[in-house]
Amino acid sequence: MKRILLLMFASLLTMGIHAQNLLENGGFESWTNDTPDAWKSANSASNATLEQSTDAYAGQYAVLVKGASGNKRLGSKEMSLEAGEYQLTFYAKALTEGGQARPGYAPFTLADGKYTMGNYVYGSYANLSVSEWTKVTYDFTLTATTDLNIVVMNPKNLGDILIDDISLVLTKKIDNQPQVDISNTPETAYTVAKAIELINAGEGLDKPVYVKGIITSIKEVSTQYGNATFDIKDAVSDDAPAVTVYRCKDFNNQKITDENVIKLNDEIIVYGTLKLFGSTPEVTNGYFYSINGTSTAIEAVAADKAQQQVIFNMAGQRINQLQKGINILGGKKVLVK
Repeated sequence: MKRILLLMFASLLTMGIHAQNLLENGGFESWTNDTPDAWKSANSASNATLEQSTDAYAGQYAVLVKGASGNKRLGSKEMSLEAGEYQLTFYAKALTEGGQARPGYAPFTLADGKYTMGNYVYGSYANLSVSEWTKVTYDFTLTATTDLNIVVMNPKNLGDILIDDISLVLTKKIDNQPQVDISNTPETAYTVAKAIELINAGEGLDKPVYVKGIITSIKEVSTQYGNATFDIKDAVSDDAPAVTVYRCKDFNNQKITDENVIKLNDEIIVYGTLKLFGSTPEVTNGYFYSINGTSTAIEAVAADKAQQQVIFNMAGQRINQLQKGINILGGKKVLVK
């Protein structure tokens, strides 16, 4: 009998560990400056307007996620989850007929103080009622330790929704297996052929990489949205499949403001995440690293650093300080905007 009780206690203890809610303030009872604590991301994962609501599933408050003409996301603060199987659960209600909610997560990397978002991962759309709360459950698996934000999407043009009692629990641990690391440097940027090979292999694609190529087709340069979509190949005459660079931003991950920033036959290095979209190999969530060998300077490079190096203009003349345009600093071309 004593042995049975001990086994039951051990089982309950294990269940308790796995059932621990990994999300802070999942009941949305704690608010600061009209924002639910732990539910504002430092990156772009959360983009919805939130309001406190007393129409709650449990407790005093729920969070109202405002609808808009574009998809809007309730996003948690940044967190790191170990490899394992997880279950995300919450209760939701629509304020207008036809409302939906879509659970998921947004992986990211953080380097030099800058966030680079990976490909958002979502479950199914859940149809919501206006008269009663709907329980929404989403199961997902992480094969490696992952930095991410938990998100709930309010799809575009469907009105406001309420979310309450959200929880994330680890249901099964997975032993970490050696992961393929494809990260590289600008000096070792992958060719288009190598990028396609990596995409087809499908391993290590959660990390952004540098890819170099020649621009062979420009599909769009949007100063309204601040990005560009274009194709690159290893050679202009190359008949091999191209890689599409999708919605790429300007240098330093800034929005594009010049519609002539790129042109056909430019040699470019981009930094982004490799992905297979349907049958199209892509670089997504990226930005320009260099164009024709020129990379941009951040805020014209710190003055003290510049003073330690000899600066020349493109005519080969020595100058005292960085000037607008292309400069030669430390033997490298630097663009100052």
